[in-house]
Amino acid sequence: MTYKRKVILLTTAVVLLLSTYFLGPVFDPQREIRLSAKPLLPEVNSEDIVSVGFSNADYLLQRGPESGQWHILLEGESFPADQIQVQSFIEAVARLSYYSVASKDKSTWADFSLDDGQGNRVSLNTGSPEEQEISLVFGAEVQGSSRQYVRTSNSENTYVADDVSAYLDRDSAYWADLNLFPPDMSIQDVISIEYREYRIERSEASQGQPQWILTKGSRGDGQLIDETGTVDRFIRSFIELSGEDFATSSERRNSGLTSPREIIRIETADGNEYELRIGSRNTQNRIFVRPAHTEYTYLVSEWRVNTVLNPLHELVE
Repeated sequence: MTYKRKVILLTTAVVLLLSTYFLGPVFDPQREIRLSAKPLLPEVNSEDIVSVGFSNADYLLQRGPESGQWHILLEGESFPADQIQVQSFIEAVARLSYYSVASKDKSTWADFSLDDGQGNRVSLNTGSPEEQEISLVFGAEVQGSSRQYVRTSNSENTYVADDVSAYLDRDSAYWADLNLFPPDMSIQDVISIEYREYRIERSEASQGQPQWILTKGSRGDGQLIDETGTVDRFIRSFIELSGEDFATSSERRNSGLTSPREIIRIETADGNEYELRIGSRNTQNRIFVRPAHTEYTYLVSEWRVNTVLNPLHELVE
């Protein structure tokens, strides 16, 4: 075979392969059509979304019309959401890109876990009179990639889009702001602690290092605490305490917070006081707690509550 003939045969083979690749969808519309990245919801801006619902969840994410803050609507109550967490999801959905059309036939939805029985529907409300709600149905992940099958409520197409499965199938606690105290509070901010009949106050030693004085009842004389590390351990556990979930109205009936088993108060150098009421334990070994500066009741794992109480017991016993 001459060199010229080899070149002709190779060129012909390449042309046939390219023709099959690019013209195949014309003859087989079910074949995946590869495209460059395009926005799936070009008409949607993240700022326009005012609520998000999930087909497999009993809660709704809603943006306050005046404050612009996100909240969780659960069992008829509104709870504060983690603004960064929710906004991250909103941005991911509003800017969702697709890279190919896997199918144009609704009869194939089940193959991609996009039918009503398998798909995870996310409903976006933009508050716009023209288009009140937009639904996305998310299906299976594309094997070996960071992409996922998805369809929209106004099309029969199945798209290969960015994978947002990390945000799906989450309970309400995933979206919640469960910090009990200001996140910027530090150990150095705390100047006094009250627990039962005891008061622990900070004073400055001659070397400039903080000292802690323990006083019981109304006695004027105090006892110097040698184990300052134990005080620091309590303060750190107290100010970093966070809930695992909010307690709903039906759960709060058995909270035990009307007659709490423990009350702890701390005071900070800027004059703020924070009180924590500790109630009863539920069947999941979570404790009902409520800070005095908020209307919400939190559920905190028992071991986390013990990281607050145990150092106090060491200090006063």
